[in-house]
Amino acid sequence: LGADHTIIYVDDPDWGRTTKALSSGEGTANERASTVGRPVVLDFGLARAIGDRGLGTLETLAGQVLGTLSYMAPEQLDLDPVELDGRCDVYALGAVLYELLAERLPLELEGLPFPAAIDRLRRDAAPPLGDLARSLRGDLETIAAKALEKDCARRYPSALALGAGLQRYLGDVPIRARPARAA
Repeated sequence: LGADHTIIYVDDPDWGRTTKALSSGEGTANERASTVGRPVVLDFGLARAIGDRGLGTLETLAGQVLGTLSYMAPEQLDLDPVELDGRCDVYALGAVLYELLAERLPLELEGLPFPAAIDRLRRDAAPPLGDLARSLRGDLETIAAKALEKDCARRYPSALALGAGLQRYLGDVPIRARPARAA
């Protein structure tokens, strides 16, 4: 990524699927530099088990919006936890990647009333990274955009797949993701 950029390093890149847990959004406060000089996502803040309909040990209950909106996938706002999976974590990681590269959040929500912020998160796409800086055009822009897709079916299927895309980019190997077509 060059001297001016940082890559997200996830110790267990398929965490969301493997442990059957799901984040409710993460913020940059959950990132810290590791002892090897790479940023590490320490945790995803709020989490709940997926695939388990029992509420005995869950802190996050259905019908509650908990988390940092700027890092929450749009489907998390539907308040139906049965349909959520690790692609929500991919969205959150995409938001962190975007923020690291652009030095700003994908969508500015600060100061908006809660309903307007939710509407913007559901409706608006992040500005393409290449529109913010020419150096971010191309494959890296495509990777971030795929991680931030509004439609979870078009997102990377797991953090592992997102990590593989970033590794291909870093290894100067053609990436598999393709730019989204304009609607």
